[in-house]
Amino acid sequence: MEKEERLICSAIHFDNGIFIENPHQPRNIKSGLVICGLRHHNCLNTFSIMSQIMLYGNYEASSNRFTETREHINTKFGEYVKVEGFLSNYNKFYNREESLVIARACGQVKGDLIASVLISEDLW
Repeated sequence: MEKEERLICSAIHFDNGIFIENPHQPRNIKSGLVICGLRHHNCLNTFSIMSQIMLYGNYEASSNRFTETREHINTKFGEYVKVEGFLSNYNKFYNREESLVIARACGQVKGDLIASVLISEDLW
C-alpha cells in the first residue's frame, strides 16, 4: 500500500533553464536545482552561501553578491527563476498553490491560512 503524499519541508526551485541529470534532485525537476530547508529563508540563505563559496572560495556573511526579486535572482552565474514551494515525501517539488491542494487533501492544513498563500508556518 502506497503512503499518502504529504509535504515534508520548504523548498525553492532555482531554475536557470540548464538541464541537469541529478538523481538527488526532486523527480519532477529537469533544470536548475531545488534547495530545501525548514523555512523558505533557510533555502535562500543556503543559496547565498553556495554562491559565495563557488564564486570566491569563501563566505562573507556581510556581503550580498546577488540581487533578488520575488521571481528572479541574478548572480554572476546568470539569472534564475525562483519558485517557492515545498517538497513532498514522494520526492516531488510543488509550488505554493499545488502544495496547498496536497496539504488540504492529506489533512496537513485545516481551516484558514495564515497568509494569502501556503507558508511553512501553516504546516509546522
